[in-house]
Parts: sequence; C-alpha cells; structure tokens
Amino acid sequence: MAADEAQREAAGAESGAAALQSLDPEIRAFIAENDLDYPPDAADRPIAEQRRFYNAMCDRFRAPRPEGMTVVDGAIAGPAGAVKLRSYRPLGQHSQQGQAPRILYFHGGGYFLGGLDSHDDVCAEFAEGAGLELIAVDYRLAPENPFPAPFEDALAAALALRAEGAPLILAGDSVGGSLAAAVALALGALQDGAPPLKGLLLIYPSVSAGRRDLPSFAANANAPLFTSDYAVWAAKLHAGDQDPAALSRDPRFTPLSASAEQAAALPPCLSYAVDVDPVRDDALAWTALLSAAGAQAAASVHAGLPHGVLRARHRSLKAGRFFAAIQSGFVTLRNI
Repeated sequence: MAADEAQREAAGAESGAAALQSLDPEIRAFIAENDLDYPPDAADRPIAEQRRFYNAMCDRFRAPRPEGMTVVDGAIAGPAGAVKLRSYRPLGQHSQQGQAPRILYFHGGGYFLGGLDSHDDVCAEFAEGAGLELIAVDYRLAPENPFPAPFEDALAAALALRAEGAPLILAGDSVGGSLAAAVALALGALQDGAPPLKGLLLIYPSVSAGRRDLPSFAANANAPLFTSDYAVWAAKLHAGDQDPAALSRDPRFTPLSASAEQAAALPPCLSYAVDVDPVRDDALAWTALLSAAGAQAAASVHAGLPHGVLRARHRSLKAGRFFAAIQSGFVTLRNI
C-alpha cells in the first residue's frame, strides 16, 4: 500500500507540473507570486494559519477601488445575529425605468476563508463594470459555523434586500457561486409575491460540493492553486458533524442535486468556468440541468486559466479578458 500511495503521489505531482507548464508565462508568474504567501504544507496547517496565509495573499494582489466609488458598511438581522454587508455604488450608476437591479455577491474561500476585505477590490470592479450597486455578504464560516450557517446568512441577506423591492442579481465565485445557486433555488420555491430574481451569475462555481464523478475532477486533480483533494477536504469541513454523502442530496449544500422543478424556477443564469480546474465541469453540469428544465442558462469555459484567477486580472491579459467577460455578463443580466 505504501508503494502504491507513493506512486499515486508521484503521478499527481507529475500531472500538476504538466498542468502548470501548460499555462502561459503571465499566469505561471501569478501562481508563483501567489505561492509566496503559502508554505508547501499550508493545507496541513491549523485553520487560523491558513486564514493568515489567505489574507496575506489577498492583500498582495489588492487593487485600488475605482475612483468615485461610494462604499458603505452595514448589516441585516440574521438567524444568529447581525450579518455584515458592504455596499459598492459606482459613480454614474446605471439607471432605468423603475428601480435598478442590485447585485448580491457571495465570496469564495472554501466556506472557511475570506470575508468583506478579501474580495473588496474584486467587488468594487464588478460594480463599476456593471454600472450597478453591488452588495457583498459576510456570511459565517466553518468550522466554527458549519452547514447550514453560511447558507442561512446568505438567504437572510437575499430576503432582506428583496424586501426592499429592487430586482436582484445573485452572484459569487467558487463556493460563493454555490451559495448564490442555493439561495436562488430557495427563493424560487417561495410564493411570497416578492419580485423574481433578475439573474444568476456564477464564477467557477463548486455546485457539486466535491463530487468525484465529473470528468474534470480527475482530469485536473492536481491543478495549480486548487486540487480535487482540497475541494473534498473543504466540503467535509463545511459539513461539520454531518455526512457529506447525505448532504449531496440537499440542494442547499449541493445545488447540483436540485430537481428539474426547482431548476425550472431559476432566473437566467450565466456561468464562467476555467479549464485548469477540478470544478470546471460543475458549471457545465449546472447549465445542463437548468437547460433541460427549461430555464435560460449558458456557460463558457476559458482556456489556460486556473481556479482563483480573478486576482490575476491586472497581471495577465488572459485573466483580464476573463474578468471583462464576467463584467459583460453582469451587463447582459442587467439589461434583460
């Protein structure tokens, strides 16, 4: 067994190196800079240390907010106390007849990393590109607050903002994309007379919650920055004392398990995947689920990019084009 395990590790290292070499120099440089804040054994360190590594990396790549951006911190009442929010309102915000849509954004980070500051510049630039107010949600994190705590906070934020009357576009990256999808499914089941969702935008979403049956999970098992094993570990951390296998049938934990009836109630959805990523096929499977149910859905896969590449937008032309495509997606949903 020891020899077999050593062979698997060697094969994994070889495939990871091959994946890295397939990327262009700008992306490889981004990955090398990202690794400056992460020791080789970072994934084995305590959660507090992993959060320090992640926050340092976010600070390294942080860009200034666009000029004229109005940023206001606030909160809504959540199921376990206040849920912090941060509003980004760009100069010359898009206006239309009636109330302009607002974007509600859920950050990535494996359900145990990140917050309002980690994605501050990303959110500011999305708001600027969309010409809309964007509101970021500081949901509770595992392991201190496992499932369903992040979902409950995300849903509370969506309900509070929807009650104010403006149409909502739900969005997020990685597990934040999964949260956006889960909240959209929950809202679609409500018959409360509130305005329907305007749209859904997912950025390399992990809607399968670490399921191993999608092809990209094996093909990109040792991709740079995000591996299949790490995705499975994060899903278990998110599950807490519950069985992730049992939760795979709960759309709040695994949106890809939604029924056709649930999927049919969703608003127009745009998903953006990257090809050097274990969860690349999550976006494709999600789009197939929605399309089969009769919902409007489209997905695009962007070549030569790894998971987490939003932060490379100012260091790589290819990553910059990916970011611009997402900004265009927000405009498309805004104008529907």
